[in-house]
Amino acid sequence: MIGSLRFEKRFWCRYLCPVGGMNGLFAKLAISELRAQVGTCSGSCTTYACFKGGPAEGEGLATAGCPLGTHPAHLEDNRNCVLCLTCAQACPHRSVQLRLRPPAADLQRDMNPPDGEAGLILVLAGGVLLHHGPKLLGWLPWFPASLHAGPLLPRLAVASLILAVPAAAFQLMRWLTVALAPSRWPAPRQRLLLYALLPLLWALMLAHFLPLGMGEAGLVLPVSLAPLGIPAAGLPAWSADSHVVAFCQTLTVVVGVGGSVVMLRRLLQPARITWVVLSLATLLLGGAVRWLVAVCAAGLRGARRRPDAG
Repeated sequence: MIGSLRFEKRFWCRYLCPVGGMNGLFAKLAISELRAQVGTCSGSCTTYACFKGGPAEGEGLATAGCPLGTHPAHLEDNRNCVLCLTCAQACPHRSVQLRLRPPAADLQRDMNPPDGEAGLILVLAGGVLLHHGPKLLGWLPWFPASLHAGPLLPRLAVASLILAVPAAAFQLMRWLTVALAPSRWPAPRQRLLLYALLPLLWALMLAHFLPLGMGEAGLVLPVSLAPLGIPAAGLPAWSADSHVVAFCQTLTVVVGVGGSVVMLRRLLQPARITWVVLSLATLLLGGAVRWLVAVCAAGLRGARRRPDAG
């Protein structure tokens, strides 16, 4: 609230909140966009109520303006648009339109993203590894017994180490490309590689949480109303079979791998051999994390069955 009053609207959500940054990052992959016609806005509009707010005018309604203080005609991507449609309600000229577009249309070779987005991609990739940290490093003698309980400092050190793995791998890749082909892989081009892998990152994060969403989300009413003595038999509930969940996870990862392969070709425009090598690396990466998700899901199901058996 203090940041929004002192600086811009939703200052925390736009610049400091990791969830807001993640939403803005994945919004670049969306198949919808909210944009305004620049000619209509500059030639016919004088109040700019779509982002300033104001009373009703013509067909427009009275609104408080865009919650992020952004003009829809000046949007370069979906990062600073939450699709609240306030600007469409306020516009008296029908300039603002919600339309469909090809997936990931915001990701282009000439885009100018904020510097912090590349770091956020690496942090999110580290979060995917952190979910599977015990399966990756649990065999090491110094690895803590649990990342959820126990002494804080060992868990914090191990978690920081796992989160830093993608950043370390990306930095190593940068050193190698600068040493081998500095003219072909400048810094902006290296950063585009992270955006090319964004569909795969989205798919891996979604695949990790699919068991929770498809297996337990449909049991919200019975579980929530059980303490009140309401019988669960008459309440709506559903839970997907484990095989259905596994199929959806695999399909999600396949879509993510395919999207990243297409983005590698579009953003980097590499030579055929380079594109094949990068595509194979993306396929191996997706398959490895899909295997980790399957192993962790199997372990979770076994942990849930053991108390019942006892």
